[in-house]
Amino acid sequence: MALPDSTFSRRLLTFCLSLLAWVPLCGVPASAALAAAPVFAPVTQAGAVATANPEFSDPRTTMQTYQRAITAWKNLRDERSRELAKRCFDVRHMAAKEADYAAGRVAEDLDFVLDRVKRFDPADYPDIVAVGESKTAQTELVNERHGDQKFLLEFERLDDGRWVFSRSVVDSVSDWWSLVQDWPVVSGVAKRMTLSERVRATVPARFQEVHFWLEDWQWMGLAALILAGWALKIVASFVFRRVVDRLGRAEHIKLDRALLSSFERPLGLFLMALLVARGLVLLDVEPAAYGVLFFAASFVLDVAAVWAAFRLVDVISSFLSERASQTENKFDDVLVPLLRRTLKIVVVIVGLLYLATLITDDITSLIAGISIGTLALGFAAKDSIENLFGTFTVLLDKPFQLGDVIKVGDVEGSVEDVGFRSTRVRTAEDSLITVPNSRFIAAHVDNLGARRYKRIRALLSLTYDTPPAKIEAFCEGLKELIRKNPKARQDNFEVSLFQLSASSVDVLMQFYVIAPTFREDVAERHAIYTRVLELAKRLNVGLAFPTHTVHLAKPEDLLHPDAPRTQDEALERGRAAANEILGA
Repeated sequence: MALPDSTFSRRLLTFCLSLLAWVPLCGVPASAALAAAPVFAPVTQAGAVATANPEFSDPRTTMQTYQRAITAWKNLRDERSRELAKRCFDVRHMAAKEADYAAGRVAEDLDFVLDRVKRFDPADYPDIVAVGESKTAQTELVNERHGDQKFLLEFERLDDGRWVFSRSVVDSVSDWWSLVQDWPVVSGVAKRMTLSERVRATVPARFQEVHFWLEDWQWMGLAALILAGWALKIVASFVFRRVVDRLGRAEHIKLDRALLSSFERPLGLFLMALLVARGLVLLDVEPAAYGVLFFAASFVLDVAAVWAAFRLVDVISSFLSERASQTENKFDDVLVPLLRRTLKIVVVIVGLLYLATLITDDITSLIAGISIGTLALGFAAKDSIENLFGTFTVLLDKPFQLGDVIKVGDVEGSVEDVGFRSTRVRTAEDSLITVPNSRFIAAHVDNLGARRYKRIRALLSLTYDTPPAKIEAFCEGLKELIRKNPKARQDNFEVSLFQLSASSVDVLMQFYVIAPTFREDVAERHAIYTRVLELAKRLNVGLAFPTHTVHLAKPEDLLHPDAPRTQDEALERGRAAANEILGA
């Protein structure tokens, strides 16, 4: 059942406004609030100075915060705890994507090392009193069985007052891990392993050698991820085809099956790239290699997402077009194509912004540069901006609708399409004229398609030898033809002797008929004009041709023996003749 015009238009406009309200929220990271909220109660010394980050107030507190966070992550798989553990390391020298991965890996690897070097004792780490005003602090750990190996944990205080593991620790953890991977866990420490550590522990040692950039097992794991993604793509395609077949057979949902099928390939590619991007963490690769592989997978993911979103927009637009065709309001038919173009532009912008976040971390400078470039482009593309405002004029003021015959300046024709920059008009000669939308701001738009009635106006020229009585009969006959016409307005028509032309006596016939289309208008004109000719034939009224008569006057023709002799006699004779006519 078709929705009422106002209901469908209101829902469509509400969807557009909701989309515009949602777009600015797309760039807000989901983990922004998590990063700022402390997970554990801060551990501080008596008399310690309060800081903005109490869980990082000194090296001892930072170590306690790290131990509790990494324990909660490995035992409870608490993502917020993992984020807190990553904040304990200084990775400011790395790119954002690489830093996030590196901090997580260093947090897990350092826990692996500490479990095999020495059991955690808070007394080994300086507190806020011991560090005083210094900005660095160190703790040296030694294993009882391997006394010749020393592990120097260095802390530094950042500008915001937080004590974190320094860059030297971040750079050394990988070497420490390789050194202690065969050491047993220290007595009294529960053995905890992450998923990536379990994977590495199950891989034979002969596959952990590096022959080209990555370890052999990591190359095999990468190939396994790609194969798993390909298998997921095949399964998703099979399920999607079943869903498309069921939707295609549904009677209450009118969707284009061809458009739905075109959504299959980008969806499968998207799932495949997503699996590879998320599975890279299991391979436990170095941060530099992870950055390259993650960028490649994310690039494919971005392309597939934009591709899939384009197809989804086409499916949504097809559904909305079907619903809009069921309403009498043609404004929906204009709004749906504009909505399709707007959604695709938004999809491209979001895809480019995501790709930009993979290339650079300085999004603020990027957006500022885009803003300056947009301003310069705005001055250069002044006409395009005027056309855009013209589009808003068409949408808000609605001077015409699709299918209306309009006249703008010297352009007259039927409106076929309204775009962001221009409107396409089909002329009577079947040519297609593109009218810039900026013309609708200042120009007069004559909407011929909005006429409620079509006017038929004609001057019927009669010969001068037609008697006045026949002229009266002819005019009354025309009025009767109009009165008996069911499509003619009965409250507004005019038939009368209009003027005396050079070669004819002109009768004006003007009335209005109900003729929504051009074809009906032509048919009505044909019918009335044939009846006018038939009426003139029956009354024996001659229709005048454009003629010129040359009269050579004789001298006696210039004499008027019956002319009044005085002015008073002339006035009296004229009044008498008029009274005779009026009396008759």
